[in-house]
Amino acid sequence: MKKKFLCLMVIFCLMFSSNIAFAGDLSSKEDSDVELLYEQVMNMSAKLNISSLGQATCTGTVSVRPGYNVSLTINLLKFENNSWTTIKSWIHTGSGVVGVNESETYWVDHGTYMTEIVAYVTDSSGKYIESPSATSLIREY
Repeated sequence: MKKKFLCLMVIFCLMFSSNIAFAGDLSSKEDSDVELLYEQVMNMSAKLNISSLGQATCTGTVSVRPGYNVSLTINLLKFENNSWTTIKSWIHTGSGVVGVNESETYWVDHGTYMTEIVAYVTDSSGKYIESPSATSLIREY
């Protein structure tokens, strides 16, 4: 009886230990490499790094299916007065799988920041398709 109970406990522990390890892997993501379910956007990510001197590097990446165009707005946002305020924006365009992969820099004061990207996707005739967005992790400087 004890052996049967011990066997069941070992099986139970093995089942749950694999779930815990899997959950640990999910928390290791550095920034927003989100798998999106949109019509024509294949992938999209926003990243923000701030140097020890206060130079913020905002990166926006988006790729769309062949035959589609994208205009990507990269926004640098600062958290102040209990809300996010856009302090700098850049716009880049691209098309197809190559899409847009751009980084921009801006000097910041001490505070709390994140990067937001918004993709405006059109077909080859210029007809609007979709406008997904993504954000980076929040960074303190």
